[in-house]
Amino acid sequence: MEFELLTAKFTEQFLGVTRDPLSKRFITGFDTDEEEIVKQINGLNNYPENGLTYAILDGEVFIGFIAQKKSADLYGKLMCGISEWEEISREQKRREGPLTIDIAIHPLHRGKGNAQTALKTFLKKINDEKFSEVVHFEVSSENAGSLKLMDSIGAEYVLSWTLYDTEEIKVFEYRF
Repeated sequence: MEFELLTAKFTEQFLGVTRDPLSKRFITGFDTDEEEIVKQINGLNNYPENGLTYAILDGEVFIGFIAQKKSADLYGKLMCGISEWEEISREQKRREGPLTIDIAIHPLHRGKGNAQTALKTFLKKINDEKFSEVVHFEVSSENAGSLKLMDSIGAEYVLSWTLYDTEEIKVFEYRF
């Protein structure tokens, strides 16, 4: 598996992931129209301080994408109390927030071990570059595939919260 910064050249393959009902359900931002998603792709990696998104490639074949970002939301849940949360700027939360990783595999490439291979390879890259000592994953409790993936890489459950008063999000931590 190789990784290449996600650019407009991957638009059609990326849209193939976003058209999938499972992806739409579990990844925030995919529940919008394709025109808006294309705009997001075109500006995706313009601000590396906010995170980077990569195409996952198996040779020339687009398998999916993986994103690393600092999570302002997770900053509040893991690093400070509610009173402190209100006093901290969004920029500081983003800058100092914990590193999170999102991964989505194209529907044609699921169930073949691609997510596990890509994630393990990406984690090795992060560790080799000494980018972080710990990464976090935010996973819907209803996403059986991602929960199984967390178990397969040895990520540990840290906490949960409810999204939009309906969906439980579980946070997992992976330490190098």
